[in-house]
Amino acid sequence: MSGKGKAAVVEEITLDDATVEQLNELKKQGEVANWRVVKEQARIYAPLYEKRRALAKTIKGFWPTVINNHGMLQLHLSGSEDAEAISALEDVEIVRSETDPREFTITFHFGENPYFTNKTLVKSYTVHKQAGSSSASAGEPTDDELVNYDPERDLVGSKTTIEWKSPEKDLTKLHPRSGDMEDLNGDDDTPIEPGSFFHLFTEEKDPFDIGSVLLEDLYPSAIDYFLGLGENSLASDDEDEASEDESDVDPNEEIDLDDDEKPKKKRARKN
Repeated sequence: MSGKGKAAVVEEITLDDATVEQLNELKKQGEVANWRVVKEQARIYAPLYEKRRALAKTIKGFWPTVINNHGMLQLHLSGSEDAEAISALEDVEIVRSETDPREFTITFHFGENPYFTNKTLVKSYTVHKQAGSSSASAGEPTDDELVNYDPERDLVGSKTTIEWKSPEKDLTKLHPRSGDMEDLNGDDDTPIEPGSFFHLFTEEKDPFDIGSVLLEDLYPSAIDYFLGLGENSLASDDEDEASEDESDVDPNEEIDLDDDEKPKKKRARKN
């Protein structure tokens, strides 16, 4: 009898308290080490990102192209109005805190556009310190704080007032968010409408984790997205879908062509 479909039997493992304590300590050390790696990585990359920013300013449409080529972010551009506003984006700057790299600030620099007068839109993310924690006032987080860190709970976003040129130009009103933003992964079947991309700046909460996408994916790989080569670029998604479609084809399946689709016989050419 074939062993296919049988669930693997896992023997229950009992650990003594000393082993559990050792595992927890190693987990804590891993979290701390990862935090230090991110901090050092941010320090090393900072001057490289500044060089890229300077070069990108000389390339017309660099940042609008980068954002439009990102599959997830492109979905958050609500219609032609959002796309037109983003087309005025001249520069993007994302900087991690030197003290705690979990904290970061996103700054979008805009040129003249039909929708708002702001030259910059800023979104900052800070870690909410628990009352009584040793790092509540300032300084690096403790090891325990790093281990217990939950970005959904502890990472708090700021909001910016956008100076819309008129109520009719308010993209957040033209494209409001709807649905339960607190239950994006829950059982509620109510359709979710993310609304305008600019809700990112006007609201503290970031239910779609756009800030993290900008920080961890789009900004480090901006050149790749500009060239359409990013991991989550629209071109990559199209290629993946094409590969999936091809993999679904049965090579032994007979293809029935209609008369109009059958290749026509070529007549022999007379010399």
